[in-house]
Amino acid sequence: MMKKLFRGIFLAVSCCTLFSISAAADSEKDFITPDGVLSLELPDDSWQHIPDVDTWVTLSNGSDVITVYHLSNGETLPPAVVADSTYSNVCQMFLSSRNEVFVITGSARNESDFEDVREAVESAEILKKDTKLAVAKEQQTTGAGNSGVEAMNKTCYVTCSSLNVRAESNGSAEVLGTLAYGSSVAVTGEIKENGAYTGWYQISYQGKTGYVSSEYLSDTKPSGQDTGSDTAAVGSTKELYYANGNTVTIKRYSDGSWKDDGGLVYTTASEDGSVWTNSEGSRLTIYDPWEAGELPQANEDVRYLVNTETGQTVTVYETIDGDWIDKAADKYFLREDGLWMDPSGGEWEEQ
Repeated sequence: MMKKLFRGIFLAVSCCTLFSISAAADSEKDFITPDGVLSLELPDDSWQHIPDVDTWVTLSNGSDVITVYHLSNGETLPPAVVADSTYSNVCQMFLSSRNEVFVITGSARNESDFEDVREAVESAEILKKDTKLAVAKEQQTTGAGNSGVEAMNKTCYVTCSSLNVRAESNGSAEVLGTLAYGSSVAVTGEIKENGAYTGWYQISYQGKTGYVSSEYLSDTKPSGQDTGSDTAAVGSTKELYYANGNTVTIKRYSDGSWKDDGGLVYTTASEDGSVWTNSEGSRLTIYDPWEAGELPQANEDVRYLVNTETGQTVTVYETIDGDWIDKAADKYFLREDGLWMDPSGGEWEEQ
């Protein structure tokens, strides 16, 4: 199939981490970030936000997909997306302000759906601007001068038990994730303000730009075990609970990380160590949430679903927050047409 590459359009945008599809005054199909940063007008109400650790936001109706990346100006942009055997039509738009850039891509499986997808991509509207720190080209090669990012390229190592990676270079910024003791970090710059170093490093984190305190990084890999709050020995184990009460056993490795037998990485997500997240984005706790009353009992608020294509069945439970999850803690979304949708876009109906 001939591949098609669509042109970029340059405007301006900003950043956020939680997403919702809300009913605006003039439309019931607007996707708006809760802090009012960015909006998209979706083709219809079947579109849902799908959790995806590789993008800033992913939206899907079970067939077509719209993704958005959020980067600092000066960062390397993701490669252009072209049509292939899965998505016959693709369009891509770039929205940029002085300090940041968004890359919005729409992919349609069928020719008949492409116009709706393209219009949704082009409907992106900037409601707030400039929440990221730009990485100017001259800063990358000659240094930051008086203020900005002074470029560097070195590997450092985490010296505390759990180091927060933030979206901006300040202690109140959004936490993108955490790095375990002894983890290697690709440092790409050092932040300066009014000619003075601020104590913050710019790093590459999961394909994105993040910021960490330089106080907890070392040019040499720390020896021995973590001297922070998490002093577990190599080979020791922990039992964690998924939101549905299922458990997983994780083990401490020599690089300071915690992993399960399948290779998923687990990091603490709370200061007291009671809440964890894994590399798939699942939330876990060191206590049983069912016993703690955080979920209804198993025989209440249950739905029995069957996949419309494969005939596979699954039982989903409603959490105290109103989410519907299966035994693997995957979320399911009930659409207005009565069908359910799983995180990968599969359709299910109630038995």
